[in-house]
Amino acid sequence: MRVLFLKAGYALIRVYESLPLPKIPGVLVVLTYEGKLLLVQHTYGKEGWFLPGGLRPWFKSAINQASSEITQELGIETPELKYIGKVKSGPRSIDLFTGELTDFRHFKKSPEIKTYGFYKEHELEDQKIELSPITRQALYRIGWGAVHANA
Repeated sequence: MRVLFLKAGYALIRVYESLPLPKIPGVLVVLTYEGKLLLVQHTYGKEGWFLPGGLRPWFKSAINQASSEITQELGIETPELKYIGKVKSGPRSIDLFTGELTDFRHFKKSPEIKTYGFYKEHELEDQKIELSPITRQALYRIGWGAVHANA
């Protein structure tokens, strides 16, 4: 039932985004564990692999929203996060953070997450992992050279 609400919410946000109104800012978090990148697939929206994150209410700070998204989507304690800068998704501005997981065992996935995986940089290209455009931009921004920003 919750997945149905997530899909409906996603559709409503898409309608809002098509209107000439201020765009909702977002956050993305590049989480790594032992040199591998964490990617997730959502139960709603577009297919492909994404970084954990989401939209950010205007009244909430970017760092607080990034922490909330990690807890909400993955059910883990938030590692220390480092602010990297902004990336753009159309007219939307997204704050980008990085963090290192130090004691990973298993996530308590939320209904938002269909599956997750950890990948080394070369595996993204070798396995032809379908990354979302904003995920590609974010990874390019942090220096993952094998990931082309506009591919």
